[in-house]
Amino acid sequence: LDDARSLAFTSDPLPEPLLVAGAPEADLYLDLPADTELNLVARVCMVSPDGRSTLITTGWHRVPPCGGDAAPATRMITVPLGAAAFELPAGSRVRLCVAGADFPHIWPSPANPALGLVTGPDLTSVLRLPVSTGTDRADTPATIARPPAEPDTGWVTDGQPVYRVTEDKAAAETAVTFGARSRLQSPSGADLRLDETFTARVSPGQPAGATVLAQVDISLRLPAGERVQVAVRSTSHRRSSVIAASVALDGTTVLDQRWAGGGPEGPAGPADP
Repeated sequence: LDDARSLAFTSDPLPEPLLVAGAPEADLYLDLPADTELNLVARVCMVSPDGRSTLITTGWHRVPPCGGDAAPATRMITVPLGAAAFELPAGSRVRLCVAGADFPHIWPSPANPALGLVTGPDLTSVLRLPVSTGTDRADTPATIARPPAEPDTGWVTDGQPVYRVTEDKAAAETAVTFGARSRLQSPSGADLRLDETFTARVSPGQPAGATVLAQVDISLRLPAGERVQVAVRSTSHRRSSVIAASVALDGTTVLDQRWAGGGPEGPAGPADP
C-alpha cells in the first residue's frame, strides 16, 4: 500500500545476492513550488520475484519553503536513510519509494504537495547503497541461547495484540489503532494487567489536522493485597500535545496531573486543572 501511494522506481532483477550494509542516501531532483513545505520520505524496499515488497530502511528530510519568485522550481534534496544490514537474494529487485508522508512516524506535510521527479542530462537522481559482496565479507557466526525446553511455571502470562483500521466516511478520515493487552502474574502473587492502545487519525484532504491519541491503563495488585491504578491519556497534534496522568492507591488518588505543550519550540509544562 505504501508503494502504491508513492513515486516508485524499481531496478532490474539482481544477478547475484547483494548485502546492503550501512546507511543509504538518495539525491532527488524535485520540481516543487517555492512555497511548498514538505516532509520528504524515501524508502528502500526489496521486491521478491512474486511481487511482494519488503521494507529495508526509511529516511526523512524536512524541506522548508524557499520563498520569493526567484526561488528555483527544481531543487536537489538529499535524504539520508537509516543504517541497515539486509541481504537481497539473486532474482529480487531494489525499489526506491518517494512520498510526502510517513504518518504516524512523522507528522504529514501541512498540505498534499504534488511531487514531480525531474530527469535530464544534468538532473540525475541517485540512490547510493553501501553494499558488500561475498569476497570482502568476514562474517562471524553468532551464538544464540535456546529457550528452556519447559515453560517457566513460576510466571503466568497472557495477552493479545490490538490492531484495527476504521474509516469515517462522513469525515473522510482514516484511523489506525494498535497496541496490546497483557497480564503478568509473579510467583510472589503480584498481578499486573496492562492495556495500551495508540490511534493515529488523518484525513487525506486535511493532513495538517492529523492526530495521535494514546491510552494506557495499568492495574497492579501487590502480594499483600494493595491495588495500584495508573491511567495515562494523551492527544498530540502537529503543533501541540496534551497529556493527563493519574495514580491511585487502594482507591485514593495520589497523583492527578495534566501537561500541555504549545509547539516544538517550547517545552511542555504543567497545565491548569
